[in-house]
Amino acid sequence: MTAPKKNIFGPPELSVGVDSNNFQLAYTVHAAPEGPVLYCKGAPEVVLARCTWAEMDGGGGELSADLAVKFRTAAEAMAEKALRVLAFAWRKLPESFEPANAEAEMTLAGLIGLEDPPRPEVADALQKCRDAGIKVIMVTGDHPPHRDGDHP
Repeated sequence: MTAPKKNIFGPPELSVGVDSNNFQLAYTVHAAPEGPVLYCKGAPEVVLARCTWAEMDGGGGELSADLAVKFRTAAEAMAEKALRVLAFAWRKLPESFEPANAEAEMTLAGLIGLEDPPRPEVADALQKCRDAGIKVIMVTGDHPPHRDGDHP
């Protein structure tokens, strides 16, 4: 570990990590009065697989198989509406921790669906391609049903 860096948005940052196999998860570790805390964001299927707890309206609890299915269903419903879906999670870490194992046994904080429309100049670029006789095929997103071709 290196010395903490100054972070104007919160406690000093201790570590930053990215799932380098497929870039579907990223986390930061911050110093807090009760010890290091990891904050994570990423693809719902990747983050959910690393969570054992979940925050709910009535407090936190174990992330049961039934509850995990509800979160997956909610993420899929947002993705079907063409939203970019991210899952967020956190975990208190021991004072001494291995960064390679930091993003395990996290608490799922929730899901968010973001609208990610094409840039304004896309329509004009598509029309120019069509005018030139180019057939345009757009492939977007990395959500498994869309990525794997299982969408309508």
